[in-house]
Amino acid sequence: MKKLYIILYVFLNLTTFSQTFEKRIVTEHFEGVSDIISSADGYFFSLISFDVSNPWRYNSKIYKLDVNGDYVDSVEIVDEGYNYNMVRSLLLSNDTLFVISSAYNIDLWSEGSDASIMISKYSMELELIADTIYGYINEVIDNIEVDEDGNLIGAALDSESHVIAYKINPADLFIMARKKYSFSSSVVNGGPRITESKKNDQYLFNQGGALFSLDKNTLEFLDTLFFDSFADMFMSKKEFDFCNDSIFFLPFEGFSLNESNDEVNEDMVLLKMSETNEIATVIDTFWLYIADTSTFCATKNCVSFIDGERFYFGGMHNYNVESTLYNEQYRWFLLYKMDVSGNVIWRKYYGGECNYNLISVQATSDGGCIMSGNYFNFPEKEYPDIDAIIIKVDSLGNMINSSNIPMVMKNFIVYPNPAKEKIFIESDASIDKVEIFDVSGIKIKKDIVNSNNYQTNISNLKKGLYFIRIYSNDSFYVEKLIIN
Repeated sequence: MKKLYIILYVFLNLTTFSQTFEKRIVTEHFEGVSDIISSADGYFFSLISFDVSNPWRYNSKIYKLDVNGDYVDSVEIVDEGYNYNMVRSLLLSNDTLFVISSAYNIDLWSEGSDASIMISKYSMELELIADTIYGYINEVIDNIEVDEDGNLIGAALDSESHVIAYKINPADLFIMARKKYSFSSSVVNGGPRITESKKNDQYLFNQGGALFSLDKNTLEFLDTLFFDSFADMFMSKKEFDFCNDSIFFLPFEGFSLNESNDEVNEDMVLLKMSETNEIATVIDTFWLYIADTSTFCATKNCVSFIDGERFYFGGMHNYNVESTLYNEQYRWFLLYKMDVSGNVIWRKYYGGECNYNLISVQATSDGGCIMSGNYFNFPEKEYPDIDAIIIKVDSLGNMINSSNIPMVMKNFIVYPNPAKEKIFIESDASIDKVEIFDVSGIKIKKDIVNSNNYQTNISNLKKGLYFIRIYSNDSFYVEKLIIN
């Protein structure tokens, strides 16, 4: 049986009365959070895992957390006749949790693959209500929503880059309408997204930067609302979000010239658009340029509105750590809080000396934001060690008393690891303090260091997995430690 190790930190901010936490999930397999959603009393998230020897053979679980991030319950997503499952998206509607996944026996996208769309319904207590497998091979639904009539609408992509719209009855999961489109290759650039128009009796379908309108009953193509040469700059963004009846935001990644060295940066960009009866018009463009680095939108859900005036925009920030140990580019979570006029209220980073991949951001009812994804380091072996992470911050972007400043530690190393009697930490940056936690999140050791070097005796600790938290310059880094 697999052992699941969870490290959990919880901090109650007395200024904003908002629970914040950081949750790292570590098993002997590789894992990541594919989606996370808020409920009235906590959160649901989907964890996908795989073995490095079979990287396309996923298994999935759904976890329920309370508002403090504490574990409540979990369920494995399985279906008779299929060995593997990869959860793509979660939806909460009328006290029912809908789980959208791919079920298959042969590796995803490989020749002869039998991957099919699977939708499951669960109660709020994670009891299975119903599930259905749709027999359209190698189609993947990456998002699903509820329209004003209570029907499920989803957008899929197949292995030949066709895009497909679905309309599904939530009661029996019966397909009410399904339509496949063959757009040109210049349009097919990333996963599709479908949502209901807030102004007209139609659906809006976003694919590769182009925006189309669809008939609500038949899903027939109606019109192209937005598409020109500028759309070629769109890169794989699946989400657009309304702030009122006609204004919505469409995220993408664009390119700019770095003035200091004439190199090209990749930047997070938002189009502020207005929907009319026949077209979608660009009102403004918010180009979030950061000098000497590239930024990338979150890979799934990157825009989430707090209210009609403010929203979170999540992405990743490449930061080149000049480390002789790894000599790699490290990437952090990057979170903006903005208003609809494009003003940045604040910008903060979350991470350490690892590569952090942000999947999804979602505004929470307390005005904060919850982020999910995965992270990995660059060890001297063929594959990195990929683990899952969830971070909940308050409305000021704070989490666990951290100032969220990117941590730059040159020649940083913890050794030996695995260890038996002593561990040593060396760094060009001054280490403020070191804390050691067991897998239940209990702090078992704390030392004030104020030096570039640290050593401690761990011979009294039991064998197993531990976590070292290293503080430096108002930031921190977490490293796994194995004691033999």
